[in-house]
Amino acid sequence: MANFLTKYLQARNLREALMPAPVPEGEEVPEPVLSKDVKSVLVLVDVTDLTWKEIRSKALDLFMRRCISGQIVYVYPAKIDKKTILTTPPDQTVTLADISRYGKPLTDKIPLIVSQKPDVLINLVQDTCFMMEYIVRVSGARFKIGRVEFEPNAYDMLLKDADEEPLSPMESFCTMIEYLDKMKWKVL
Repeated sequence: MANFLTKYLQARNLREALMPAPVPEGEEVPEPVLSKDVKSVLVLVDVTDLTWKEIRSKALDLFMRRCISGQIVYVYPAKIDKKTILTTPPDQTVTLADISRYGKPLTDKIPLIVSQKPDVLINLVQDTCFMMEYIVRVSGARFKIGRVEFEPNAYDMLLKDADEEPLSPMESFCTMIEYLDKMKWKVL
């Protein structure tokens, strides 16, 4: 019964977060742009994966080479106790302690992340916890790329691993960048 209630409250809180803001009378809704050059990227990196530092270096190099405004958010998909010491900046690190069991953000980190409107969101986190679903679904990103699907269709592009040979997060990141290169860094 408690699990059902938790799932119900999570779904309700996610629906509330996804509700569009009402358009004031007299204002027109802007027409959608067909395609846009990518100017900003948000990368979600799992710090429990040992290659997170390499991914950070590669992402920062990519941002610099392409003159893209980029940000990296470090995700620790667990609650942190007082004995755990993180090696990532605390203001850029999100943990399960940042969202309640019932789907309400407890700190200002998650609302700050989802309020940004990057052109591309790249999620390299394999964890399917509610916190990750909340961040991906509520994010204002124009184009979302991920590795694990949240039903129904949370991403614009999904890079699934082959069963016999799964990709590492670094290989996934490089493959996602290759696809963006093929798209000439334009997104809908």
